[in-house]
Amino acid sequence: MGYARKIPMTEIGNSLSQSISQIAMMLLIIGGGGAFKQVLVDGGVGDYVATLFSQTNMSPPLVAWTIAAILRLCLGSATVATLTTAGMVTHL
Repeated sequence: MGYARKIPMTEIGNSLSQSISQIAMMLLIIGGGGAFKQVLVDGGVGDYVATLFSQTNMSPPLVAWTIAAILRLCLGSATVATLTTAGMVTHL
């Protein structure tokens, strides 16, 4: 789109470099959360959590919040805890 508007390629490249550098950390965090979720699921933690909450009368959003809070305390990262919980809850 910039090339059609006669913007030089160096300016387009600089703009892309700035954009990528600003979002790179967020992409790494999201990837880390997804990888950690898979480690927990493959390790059997997902099934263990499912059996823990299978006999409870708690609402599913409250169960998800509880799992996220526990992971947040253990991991220290709210973003990774949230992404891991979302992956685990969809797996359950």
